[in-house]
Amino acid sequence: MRCPQVNVLVSGVGLATNAPTVTVMAVRATAVAPASVASTGLTLLNITGRGFDNTTCSNNVVTVGGVVAGVVSCSTSLLRVLVNPAGASNAAADVVVKLLSGGSTIDQFTFASAVNIGSTTSSLLSTPSVVAGVTLPGSGFTVTGLFGSAAAAASITSAFLVPAIPITFTEADAPTQSPNLTVAFSNPRPCTSIAVDGGNSAQASCDAGTSQLRPRASAAPCSALCKRTAR
Repeated sequence: MRCPQVNVLVSGVGLATNAPTVTVMAVRATAVAPASVASTGLTLLNITGRGFDNTTCSNNVVTVGGVVAGVVSCSTSLLRVLVNPAGASNAAADVVVKLLSGGSTIDQFTFASAVNIGSTTSSLLSTPSVVAGVTLPGSGFTVTGLFGSAAAAASITSAFLVPAIPITFTEADAPTQSPNLTVAFSNPRPCTSIAVDGGNSAQASCDAGTSQLRPRASAAPCSALCKRTAR
């Protein structure tokens, strides 16, 4: 990156005579994991690199195959993002990291063909259509979700309750979506005793026990966030 000339004015003295040294950390992504993303549902991606904004996560705008991802957490060298391709498939999807300042792009990097978005890959995270029992505040209830297929329901390995999270993301909504995702993922409540419904093999339930989530509004919902085995 070529920098403009920088003049240093010392108060009461004048302009500095020696040329200053300016170090710029250009945005770059060096690794993405996992390498495969499901075409439906949510996948949590870890993007390793440098030059990311670690103060305001929403200043890091990430797209995967052209679809905006939700930034869950950020450091100067690691971004954790949620991806929902909404049915799209792309065997060689680019991951683009754009750095904003004051709403304007100041740097951008494209990691070409970094991810395979495929319909044959199962999402590692899913937010099922909740049947009943997840209006906050609450405790001692059973959370039941519909997962679309028997295989999807049977693949659930763990479940957590988090404050309601979006499943689609936009750059315009990032300033509010990103902080909410960070809060939601910071302290998930476990939902145990996962079981597939005998009468509906695409339906699974878990026991919320005494888990309680404090809502921002009296009737705020929560999301059942389920981790699935990779297939």
